[in-house]
Amino acid sequence: MSHNIKKKKAMIIGGSGGIGKHISLTLAKLGVNLIIHGGKDRDKLNTTLKECKKHTTEVSGFLAEISREKEFIERCVSFMPVDILIISAGPVLYKEIAETTEDEWDFIVKANFTLPSIIISKALKGMIENGYGRIILMGGNNTDHIRGYKRIAAYSAAKTALGVIAKSIANSYSKYNISCNILCPGVVLTEYQDKSSLPFSVKVENHFFTDGEDIAEIVADIVKKEKPVLNGAIISVDKGFRP
Repeated sequence: MSHNIKKKKAMIIGGSGGIGKHISLTLAKLGVNLIIHGGKDRDKLNTTLKECKKHTTEVSGFLAEISREKEFIERCVSFMPVDILIISAGPVLYKEIAETTEDEWDFIVKANFTLPSIIISKALKGMIENGYGRIILMGGNNTDHIRGYKRIAAYSAAKTALGVIAKSIANSYSKYNISCNILCPGVVLTEYQDKSSLPFSVKVENHFFTDGEDIAEIVADIVKKEKPVLNGAIISVDKGFRP
């Protein structure tokens, strides 16, 4: 059963561009109040804020680089409590395990697992108090369960680990009407990635490409449920693409 989510407060980490921007716009059209995070591109953030303000009344945003961990956490927490938390950010590293440096391991795991988990912990407190919460995380391609990877192991390991967080939240906090699910996109065409810049050595056929709007519509379907059936789910939204 769907319910009215107008005036619910959503924070979209990575919401100024890529898949995150599509999510921001889709939630704005549903009347959700938005807090949109961007990394360091003020113009990109302002453009997204302007577009979202055409559809909903309360829209604000902030810049915070994930690499500046303490500042990033403080800025996110300053906008809490929130009803909906979407995390659609995380740098990718295409590198074999033997060639991955200590600093790269540290950064990739922090950006894709540790920091999202910290933000979730902070957000959960308000959600528990309010008796409502919807958390949606973006996984990586094929990170719906444990696999082996040749050139993207560090990133994929961190994204796969988020599954433990999602299932743990479902197990512990569903009684507070809180859900946490993960979407694992495939090849999504955004301003960050087009068909000519794909980092894959294999050919990607046209029918495997996904648009950011498709992912955003799935997010909207999840958050609109009054009593979520999906909770702790790790969902492939990749049209069956397997690199």
